[in-house]
Formats: sequence, C-alpha cells, structure tokens
Amino acid sequence: MPNFFETGLSKAEIYCELTAVEDDPDQMAELKTRVDQRPPTVATNFYHETTQSWKGAEEPFDTVLLFHCLYHVQLSERPAMYKKLFDNVVANGGLVFIIPHVTYRTYQP
Repeated sequence: MPNFFETGLSKAEIYCELTAVEDDPDQMAELKTRVDQRPPTVATNFYHETTQSWKGAEEPFDTVLLFHCLYHVQLSERPAMYKKLFDNVVANGGLVFIIPHVTYRTYQP
C-alpha cells in the first residue's frame, strides 16, 4: 500500500492521514482493501494489534474514532484506557468520537 513517501508526494500535499489499530485480521484486510481504492493523498499507518497493547504514534491525533470496540474492554480497564487516550493519543483540544456497539432487545414482561 503506498504511503506519501512512496508516492513522491510531499507532506504538504497530504490532506488526510489515517492510522488504524485493529486486532481482527479480516477487518484489517477489509480496511486495507478499501483504503487502497482511495487517492494516494491519504497517508496510511496500520497496526495489527489491540488498542490496549498499541504504544501510540509519534505525534498526537486531532481526531480519534473508536468503532465498536468498548465491549472488548472490561469496565474496570476503561479509566486507564481513557487516561492513555487523552494523555498520549489525542492532541490538546482534540476530539474523540465513540461509536458503541448497540444491540436491540425486545423486552417482554
């Protein structure tokens, strides 16, 4: 997968940088396939590991998206995860969007 170093584009020409952390190999393969179909103006970094084991990037992110991952993190571990997220991953003044995994159950008395 080309990144901005391989395409010859300068960092100034990159308008989007995507970093993905995913421990499911099938989901990571699907994401890589979809990103490969995008223009080379998207710099990519893929980490095949869990969010808990990921050491983070060299620079913090302006925006972090968490999709369907909180149910993998025990309630007792979440405060430490949030602390790591805001101390090491999100830029000062950055945003975090959490998209939870929602299941719908029909309640019958």
